[in-house]
Amino acid sequence: MREAPVQRCAFHLMLLLGGLAVAACAGPALAVDSAEAKVEQKLRTLVIPDVNLRQATIQEAVDFLVTTSRELDPEKQGINIILNLGPGAANAAARANPPAGETQITFNAHDVSEQNALKIVTQLAGLKYRIKGNVVMVFPADAPDSSLTPRTYPVLPTFPDKMNALRNDAPPGK
Repeated sequence: MREAPVQRCAFHLMLLLGGLAVAACAGPALAVDSAEAKVEQKLRTLVIPDVNLRQATIQEAVDFLVTTSRELDPEKQGINIILNLGPGAANAAARANPPAGETQITFNAHDVSEQNALKIVTQLAGLKYRIKGNVVMVFPADAPDSSLTPRTYPVLPTFPDKMNALRNDAPPGK
């Protein structure tokens, strides 16, 4: 009988201002054998013998990475990569196929992991990626990170004074 993974939520105090504390929950901890861990392992272990992208669009680069991952994967499943460039198909098409004169991706390498290739491609295109389940999502670098949920908690106005008093009473080195 398998036990369910322990669900944890990491809270981070983000802001203490005007009597309000803002915290964010990073979400439940991932199980060791989760889909994310499998995708991360494939990204690290699949090694592309030759990458030769010349003035490629981001869509062409992603298609290359997906196709190559399927060819190299012993299970022939590869890595699912979804290109999410923003709301609306017209916006996505415009960003995936930039007008002439705009920077396109040129990237040549030998024996590079899928992970390093993905990092380089997304950096060159001004994008970032996150692993969600068994999918790698590629999106604009300025897109908000939805893995944190902002929460606001009311705090007594005397809270900063109490924290300073505790800090002043702490032994040196702590």
